[in-house]
Amino acid sequence: RRGSAHILITGSRGSGKTTLLERLLKEGILSGGEKAGIRSFAMRNEDGTPSQIILEDRSDGQQQAIAEGFVPGRGPKVKAEVLDHFGVQAIEHAKSASGCWAVIDEVGFLENASPAYCRALLRLFDQKRVAAVLRKKDTALIGAIRSRTDAVCFDLDDFEKETGVKVVYSNFDTDETMLEKLSMAK
Repeated sequence: RRGSAHILITGSRGSGKTTLLERLLKEGILSGGEKAGIRSFAMRNEDGTPSQIILEDRSDGQQQAIAEGFVPGRGPKVKAEVLDHFGVQAIEHAKSASGCWAVIDEVGFLENASPAYCRALLRLFDQKRVAAVLRKKDTALIGAIRSRTDAVCFDLDDFEKETGVKVVYSNFDTDETMLEKLSMAK
């Protein structure tokens, strides 16, 4: 099933997961994914600490905060109602998008606050090809995604150990090894 496999990218913080995913989009390997799926990112205070986690619908660019109020050692307050409504709606947009790929950046631990969002995300894998960045966490949702037999998982930490190449933007122009491996899953 390699020719129709989902692509999962995991690795430790700073390993290049999002960079690689964005490069796959730029190279046209994930046709249609630029307008189908979700993107999450942190808004940061001047001192670099996160103030909010934002979820963006790739179909229309709309954004909403899914977490805020970071307390050191305790993490953020997750807005489950935003995942329940806005997050599920963004996944529905991805399902109905015209391209063959949906792109999810990223799946972590916040999603577990919304069973409706988790169910919608898992259904997306049954209805469309998905390229997803997965945090290196052990959650029920991440476990369910990683255990899929129709997915190829690339661990960038393992890739770096095996090849000596760290996936960062500056390496893309000189080392296409990971892109070549991922394009085989196309």
